[in-house]
Amino acid sequence: MGVDVYAVEGSPPCRAVFLVAKAIGVDINVKIIEMSAGEHKTPAFLKMNPAHTVPTMNDNGLAFGESRAISTYLVNKYAPNSSLYPKDPVARGVVDARLYFDAGLFTTIRGAIVPLLFEKNLKAHLAALPAILENLQLLETFLGQSAYVAGDQLTIADLSVLANVSSLDEAGIDLSAYPKVKSWLLRMKDLPYYLVNDKGAKMIGGAIKRNRAELESKQSAIDIYAIDMSPPCRAVFLIAKAIGVDLNIKIMDMAAGEHMKPEYLKMNPAHTVPTMNDNGVVFGESRAISTYLINKYAPDSPLYPKDPAARGLVEARLYFDAGLFTAFRGAMYPLLFEKNLEAHLAGIPKVQENLQLLETFLGQSAYVAGDQLTIADLSVVANVSTLDEGGVIDFSAYPKIKAWLAKMKALPCYEANEKGVKMIAGAIKSAKAELGGKK
Repeated sequence: MGVDVYAVEGSPPCRAVFLVAKAIGVDINVKIIEMSAGEHKTPAFLKMNPAHTVPTMNDNGLAFGESRAISTYLVNKYAPNSSLYPKDPVARGVVDARLYFDAGLFTTIRGAIVPLLFEKNLKAHLAALPAILENLQLLETFLGQSAYVAGDQLTIADLSVLANVSSLDEAGIDLSAYPKVKSWLLRMKDLPYYLVNDKGAKMIGGAIKRNRAELESKQSAIDIYAIDMSPPCRAVFLIAKAIGVDLNIKIMDMAAGEHMKPEYLKMNPAHTVPTMNDNGVVFGESRAISTYLINKYAPDSPLYPKDPAARGLVEARLYFDAGLFTAFRGAMYPLLFEKNLEAHLAGIPKVQENLQLLETFLGQSAYVAGDQLTIADLSVVANVSTLDEGGVIDFSAYPKIKAWLAKMKALPCYEANEKGVKMIAGAIKSAKAELGGKK
């Protein structure tokens, strides 16, 4: 008589038990539970498992939940000599450690899936993804140390982790940043009993993709009135890209006076760019827009830390950036709009003074506002990259800025800055060449 396992096919923990049972040749009688109908809350089910979770096992009256406990029980009772759960205390200890890691991995996955599938909350789903990626990075580390998750032979730790990782893969999570995980997953899919996982992984993966696509199609993008060349505008582009917020960028023709029209002045009486309209929430000032976007759409992002001391330092650097842009504008405006080379050159020392201060900051920490990337870096890089691309400043005098700038350019979100910085750099070089030729 087979072991009864109450389960949901899409559930990774349930599929982990299916995999282990199949691997050791134990017949299980899978009883699919209709959780939406409350079958996991019936008195009979609660008697077996008061936590009302799946999977729950009943082996001739021995009943309990927790997939990893069920898996170890099945091996201990029905395949005690199996290498999938080695008897050696050291080897078993590593397997157990990885099973607890897998419990944490599933917690982060559940934290992203529940808001998406059951609450229809895309923002909460997206906010939960970094924790999953953190666990994947840890798994990448494990697989860099051994061929399998818990050593150099296949164990139940691999089968348990496989149920989770295959779900992420089927959901469209990009594993290219984790080459060892990706290679390991391909090997796992070649196992003769992988089929017992395949249907459920595709079910949950498909549901995640469908729900995400549906919610993304309903999400209205935030309007940002901007100019590609403007460093403050590009700072907002960078931060939105970094946190995965879609922007509906409306390019302004300031030469035609679009920023002076009554409807624009109603949004931003200062008639500056960028200006944001997020479903009626309207204001200008790039740094205020950037902090708003994080506070609303990525409140747990380390780009704008919650710790008062860390956040205070970020704020201080954002105000520094406002001063840097004032100096930048003081040198660039005469060159680009007044064709006054002398006034342009007269403004450069103030820019250099700010750069020397930035060099000092970067001598104190790896990034502008501490030892991790923040929105202060993304705001400052919009200004500094312009000075670099435009050939305005020789950065050999600022080695720490030069090294930091190279790091910034390697960020995936940096592409949001590239078009505009090249446009303004070209305009700067052309204006200098024209005015230099007239001297």
